[in-house]
Amino acid sequence: MVLHAHTTMADMSTLLYFRHAKRHLALYAGPIGVALNLLLMWLVVKKSTPTMKSFKKVLLLTCLTDLTFSAMNIVFVLTLTVAGDTYFCIIEGVFGHLPPWLTFVGYDAFLYFVYASVSNNTVVVFYRYLVVCRSKTLNACLFMCCMGIGWSLILSYIFAINYQFMTESADPDIHSKLTAAGYPSNGSFHNYVSCRVNKLLGFSTYAAVPFTTIAYLAVIVMSFAVQRKFKRLSSLLNTEERRFHNEITMILWVEAVTPFITVCLPIYYDISKLIISNMPFNWFAEFIWLLTLIGPSFTAIFKLISIRAYRDYISKSIYGLFFKRKTTMNVVQISSSQHAQRSSVPKRRSNNVTVN
Repeated sequence: MVLHAHTTMADMSTLLYFRHAKRHLALYAGPIGVALNLLLMWLVVKKSTPTMKSFKKVLLLTCLTDLTFSAMNIVFVLTLTVAGDTYFCIIEGVFGHLPPWLTFVGYDAFLYFVYASVSNNTVVVFYRYLVVCRSKTLNACLFMCCMGIGWSLILSYIFAINYQFMTESADPDIHSKLTAAGYPSNGSFHNYVSCRVNKLLGFSTYAAVPFTTIAYLAVIVMSFAVQRKFKRLSSLLNTEERRFHNEITMILWVEAVTPFITVCLPIYYDISKLIISNMPFNWFAEFIWLLTLIGPSFTAIFKLISIRAYRDYISKSIYGLFFKRKTTMNVVQISSSQHAQRSSVPKRRSNNVTVN
């Protein structure tokens, strides 16, 4: 998600507004995402129905990925921006601006998780395609091997990008470019990493774009194949199986749309911006960052609402908590009134004896 600094005053004002909102949102969205995905993982392990058995490892993997990404966003809040012909990565977070070596750590983690969300979703859809269309189930070893293929491609891409940053020559105009990007600098600000755009353009054009495009084309094709097969088999499935497959279909579409918005669109926009330098909406990357921050929380809430076994457990737990509390209060009130009535009976008898 790259932001270009050829901005008008209105664009710069909007840019700084979203950048400021991003810093504050991360402090809330990160912990909420961690808590929701921990709850979801517990429900997957403890409350999944027998019908859901084959998809438990899929749900656990996506929950673990979202949980880790949410935790990372508390510490590493990235700003990726282009000023002139130079690409900058600046990281903030709960500890403020981070030094260059930690900036590399945060940047690499960011690249890994955003692209892993694309590859993981592709493997998950492929797994469901095998189950529904081919009547095959991958064991844990084969499932992780499929995941490993995507992860190895991502790590290779990250290594190549890091090499370009590390071999970058000194730029005498670097601080004026930082100022143009919204980070005023008199030469004392060094908490960033930078690289010339022309060194990275080839990797984005011939690696990032094909990777995401092929992955989403595969997701679309396999999803339609699953839907066609599912319609043919729906009459042979019981009510619980049909409901669960409908729930999984909705979840997988949400899992696919989320990284498409937060990963694919920014990549396509970045490539277009590098080719057409006067494209509008320079604040687009910062706005997308807000969606990226809330993405893990949104998908967790959607799963909790969509899957009936989890939804019923949560609603019953909440209802039981308040109903039990209300019942306990009523019992205490009844006991108190009965005790008061008992204690008043001897006194009335005592008074009658005294009068006689």
